[in-house]
Amino acid sequence: MGKDDASILSGDDEFDALWTLLEICGFDTEEYEDLSEDDDYDGDYPELVPTRENLNAQLLDPYSELNILLSRCEIGYLDFLVLGVFILRTGAILPPELKEKILKTAAWETDEWRWKEEFKEERKKALQYFRSKIENHIDGKVSASENEFY
Repeated sequence: MGKDDASILSGDDEFDALWTLLEICGFDTEEYEDLSEDDDYDGDYPELVPTRENLNAQLLDPYSELNILLSRCEIGYLDFLVLGVFILRTGAILPPELKEKILKTAAWETDEWRWKEEFKEERKKALQYFRSKIENHIDGKVSASENEFY
């Protein structure tokens, strides 16, 4: 399976991971789906990112659905990338053990197999940039703009 866009959150699999994590973090996906299916709606859509408060609650509560999935290793490769983007976009906390997992997931050696040859250099740069944002993230500070990883 090759990819044809080097951004962190490109592709259907990434969107599926994003959607699952949004639901875990309390995002009303039904409202978004209702709006997207309404041909007459021409307003703004809710931003596809959980709030800092919801994400922090999931990360701080050892019995939260997200932490249970993390502790059981029932969260996939792409989920870590999406979770990293959510943390950067909201300024949520980034526990050290989660930071290490995200950095490992965002390593080129982990990701290389997914990419067509003509996009490999662009993807390497995207991953390096993403990793630097994760490495330098400060809890409570938004570290990424709205469309930075799309």
